[in-house]
Amino acid sequence: MSSSAVPTWLAWLRPPRGMIALTAVVVTSFVGSIIYAGRVASAIDGMAYDIGENAVPSVQYLSAARTQLFSMVATLAGAFFDPARRSEIRPAIEQAHLRLHQKLDAYLALPFFQGEHERYAATNQAIQDAEIAINHVVDRLEHADLAGAEAVRYGEMSEAVRRADVALEGTVSFDAVQGTHLSESIQALRRRAQRTLWFLGVLDVVLAFSLMEVARRASREYLRLRDVQEEAEREMSRKLSATVEATVRVAGKISESAHLTAVAQVIVDEARSILRSDYAALGLGTDPDQPFDPWVFSGMDDNVLQIIGRTPRPVGVLGAVQRSGESLRLDDVASSALFLGMPPSHPKMGPFLGVPIRHAGQNIGNLYLARRPGEAHFSEQDERVARLLSASAAPALQNTELNTALRHAVDDREELLAIVSHDLRNPLNAIKLAGDTLAMAESKGISPAIKSRCIEGVRRSTRRMSRLIEDLLTAAKAEKGRLVMDFRPEDVSAIVDEAVQELAWSAREHSVALDGRVTEGLPPALCDRERILQVLANLVGNAVKFTPSGGRISVEVSLHNEFLRFSVSDTGPGIGKEQLGHVFERYWQKTEDRRRGNGLGLYIAKEIVESHRGKIWVESQVGQGSTFFFTIPASAPTPDHARDRRSLAVT
Repeated sequence: MSSSAVPTWLAWLRPPRGMIALTAVVVTSFVGSIIYAGRVASAIDGMAYDIGENAVPSVQYLSAARTQLFSMVATLAGAFFDPARRSEIRPAIEQAHLRLHQKLDAYLALPFFQGEHERYAATNQAIQDAEIAINHVVDRLEHADLAGAEAVRYGEMSEAVRRADVALEGTVSFDAVQGTHLSESIQALRRRAQRTLWFLGVLDVVLAFSLMEVARRASREYLRLRDVQEEAEREMSRKLSATVEATVRVAGKISESAHLTAVAQVIVDEARSILRSDYAALGLGTDPDQPFDPWVFSGMDDNVLQIIGRTPRPVGVLGAVQRSGESLRLDDVASSALFLGMPPSHPKMGPFLGVPIRHAGQNIGNLYLARRPGEAHFSEQDERVARLLSASAAPALQNTELNTALRHAVDDREELLAIVSHDLRNPLNAIKLAGDTLAMAESKGISPAIKSRCIEGVRRSTRRMSRLIEDLLTAAKAEKGRLVMDFRPEDVSAIVDEAVQELAWSAREHSVALDGRVTEGLPPALCDRERILQVLANLVGNAVKFTPSGGRISVEVSLHNEFLRFSVSDTGPGIGKEQLGHVFERYWQKTEDRRRGNGLGLYIAKEIVESHRGKIWVESQVGQGSTFFFTIPASAPTPDHARDRRSLAVT
């Protein structure tokens, strides 16, 4: 460098001593910049660690504790509506109490923010008060003091639970605010570091003007590395802040929507935005033979999703996350040995990231993210953020699913009460009408024929009421696995004869022909006679409801290997294919026939047959009637001689 190229005020640097001094200043400034940047990065990492390891888990554990508190309240509410559950209420409450304190113990294991300990002390006292009030209700229920239990429930317990919920909500909000404060502190620290490092960088450039080209290039490299570090800090800060905000939005969605799919959609939308992915998907389920349910997608047009059509299963790349329970990060998903291909209309994908969604130590589903071919690969930082998102999503999805199940249970209960009240009202009205008619027999001179019809009407109505009550009791026992069977060798012909004779009055009422045919020489059935009569009564009764006047119902029995196969065929309207899979579900009825029964008969038949180690199924075509089959074990081998047919017909 020539003398004229150096400013006059830098002339003192020409001697070796001045150059050494300038170099020392540059090195000192450079080292100082590095140390400062390291301290800033360490401070940001510490704040980020507090967010990920303290604020977010605290919100999760306290939210889970709130869920268990409401579970205790819901369990108590169920006991008021179902007296049979009152004897089991204390174990259920104790289980919920244990789960509640497990979540609180996990929360207590985390570090406390300043001022959080005093807040939690008040929260813990409110929780203890709520538990004491709940136990008061349980004590009164166990002593059959329903009125006292009701009073405590709507008085002391309601207020205590409200205070506990408010206290828990306040502590959750406190932790969430602490996380937001840390995020804001990261931003402020970053801005301050940017200003300071910029000043040091300018100083380095000015001082390095008189140094060799190597020093100038080194300074430029330093500036480049500094910019990269700042960008990385900004990106990590953005992702952490966005993750906390996404967690809050997901929690808000739970309170707004009861649908699992809606909550899952918010999660995938937030994940795609935070990690700057082109596509994101979330699937719940771990069975490779069953599709994800639900399966939600973000980043793809609805018309493309409709063209693709089918819902994927956890196999191939999608199943690898579930099988290993670990994250899977691929630079190019199509080149992976696990890749099984995509449907023709599916968009091409390059970088891929999958993380498991775990709850209570179990994998319940997976979160997937992908970018178009040629886009930037997912980094280790992206993987950590995705794991944090999945950890936040797990309790949210589980809570939504529990809330949905609770609502379904309430809906089932309300529907059953409506059905029972309707089905009991008709026979009661018939009995009342017959009783009023008989009461006027003397004064009105009613004929013996009318009296006989009134008496028969009372008997018929009482049979209907008895059948309904028996169905309800049997369904309750079946649901709890408490069906008691008395297996004995029974004559099949006698069972069919009794069933046909017993149901003859119902067939006559509907002008339907009823006949039974049993192959001669059949071995006895190893069964509970009364239960099999109940199955036949439910199947024939169901057929009578749907067979039009002038139709026919046939009951047949034949031998197949070591099992006796019963069949009940009718000439009714038949059942559509889309409904065949639901006929044996509890409370299920065809949509257009909601008032033809309580929806328990076929469910009870299925439970009884399966208790006999048998099977039950239906074959039907719309417009051609239906045939219900069931099998039960035979108690003796098949006779070798030929068998004739016998029949019993009632029209």
